[in-house]
Amino acid sequence: MSERAVTTNPYGLLRKEQARQDGYGVVGEIIGGTGNHAPPAAHHSTGWTKALEGTHVEKFTLSTEVVLTYRPDGCAYQGREAAYGPGWNRLENELEGLQAAVMDQAEKDSRYVSALAKWSSCMRKSGYVYDDLQAPRKELARDVESTDGSDRALRSLGGEELRIASDDYVCERRARLHEAVYEAQRYAEKSALNDSTRADLRRYQMLKRKALGPPNRSTPPAQSEGNAQQRLPQARHAGMISLP
Repeated sequence: MSERAVTTNPYGLLRKEQARQDGYGVVGEIIGGTGNHAPPAAHHSTGWTKALEGTHVEKFTLSTEVVLTYRPDGCAYQGREAAYGPGWNRLENELEGLQAAVMDQAEKDSRYVSALAKWSSCMRKSGYVYDDLQAPRKELARDVESTDGSDRALRSLGGEELRIASDDYVCERRARLHEAVYEAQRYAEKSALNDSTRADLRRYQMLKRKALGPPNRSTPPAQSEGNAQQRLPQARHAGMISLP
């Protein structure tokens, strides 16, 4: 994943420097070679693909009652289980589903809905007609497709993107949208998380820290309970949620 994808806020909120220097990352991804204009992926034989993805299909039901299919005989599945530990694939899917549920609830919270309406009104005063935070990104993506793909055209569109993103950030702050998201999410987490899901989060953190940490080095000591922050895995917006 690109650095932009990892650091993008799951709700679409902007940071000041991000808005000023990179906008939404729409044009930047393309100029950097990781967007829609990037070279196509390499083609592999059917046998190679089957070995990687597996052929034996099984199903399991998440706690959210979502049914997922997986192929336990595939190299990708087995590789993740070997690298992170038994049960990793299911654990990650469980927590991604949990994050999606938390975000859905937060986005329906009256505090978020009210702040979003104020943001939209603020953007209209600046000359933009956007009803949600993803609208500017969608519009810019369409604009990219309408260009001739030249460096000059993309950089011109990139300048426009920076202007929109800067105005967006100002409106987010004026509408106190960041604060509304924080409060709505904390409320959603309290109702969505229980002892079982918190235990899953601790196990997820432990397995990931152990797999990604330097070899032959013990796992760093856990933070004190008062300062520790548990994190849900990346989900639909490639962001993270912190627990209170």
